[in-house]
Parts: sequence; C-alpha cells; structure tokens
Amino acid sequence: MKKKIQYFKIAILFFTILFLTFCSKDNKNDFKPGEGIEFYLAKHRFPYRFGINYDSIRLDTINLQLNAFIYYNDIIRYDTLNHIIDLSFPYDSIPFCNVGVYGQLFVVTLDSDPVYCGFLWSGYSSVPCHWVAMYEPIEELHDLQKNQIRISLGYPNSEHFHANDPRNNKAIFRRLLKDGKVK
Repeated sequence: MKKKIQYFKIAILFFTILFLTFCSKDNKNDFKPGEGIEFYLAKHRFPYRFGINYDSIRLDTINLQLNAFIYYNDIIRYDTLNHIIDLSFPYDSIPFCNVGVYGQLFVVTLDSDPVYCGFLWSGYSSVPCHWVAMYEPIEELHDLQKNQIRISLGYPNSEHFHANDPRNNKAIFRRLLKDGKVK
C-alpha cells in the first residue's frame, strides 16, 4: 500500500512539473530576423490607390525595407479573433508620422515569404482605405493599450472593405499557435 502511495505521489509530482512547464512556456524565444511573422514597409513610396485589387499584387516583386518595423520577437500575443497584436514596445514607435494621407504599403511575411499586404495609415486621415490597414490609434477613440495595435479591414471601418480577408491566413495562425503567441 505504501508503495502505491509513493508511486501516486511521484506521478502527481511528475504531472505537476509537466503541467507547469507547458503553462509557463515563455514565448520570448530568440527568433532571428526573417523567422516568424514580420511587418516590412515597402522600400519605395507606395501609397494606397483606390480601385487597385491588392489581393492580386505579386508581393514578391515589391522591394522591402531592410529592417522590419515589427519583428517576430516584438509580438507578445496575437488576438486572432480581433487581430490585435500585443507588442513589446509602444505603438507610437511604429512610423505612422511618415505615411501621409494615402498611407504607406507594408507587407506581412512568414519566414521571409510575403503573405499579404496592407497600409500603415494615419489615424487622423479623412481619406478612406478599402484594403487592410494598420492605423495609428487615437487614444480617446480606441480601446487599445499603449503596446497594442490592430490590423483592420479598411479605414475608418470595415464597411470600406470588399474582398476576402487576407489576415485569416492558416499558415500564420499555425505558426503563432506553435510558438505560444495566440491570445
């Protein structure tokens, strides 16, 4: 009987350690540039133009800046339902001030392969965007924390978006899930 209790205690201890190991998985892995999901601006000025089907653009032909404005290590959590990203830095570090009223094209990559594009957009712009937009939150109008950013369908809201949602990419979601970054 004592032997069974000892085995039971050892089994409980083993499963407790295993459980704590998986629950406390640190998603702050040291990913190298080019690994995981990253956000790059186009190297040359590429503002939004109404009437272009951005879903059909060959993303591999767009020259990207050398450095991402969001690296995979910067992504703490990704809310796949609302497309809100918890960042390791405040959103005001994203270069919104350089985008102008027609935004600036960015490309989302997965392991250096382009997946979809969108536009950095000024939160004060009165020009609508009919494509994916990451716009500067105006603090009094948004429910985001200082280290969060949302990838939206259209600007100022989704009624301006009329295409398939490129953000719902299964390969991106699998990678985020695998690395413990899904919220």
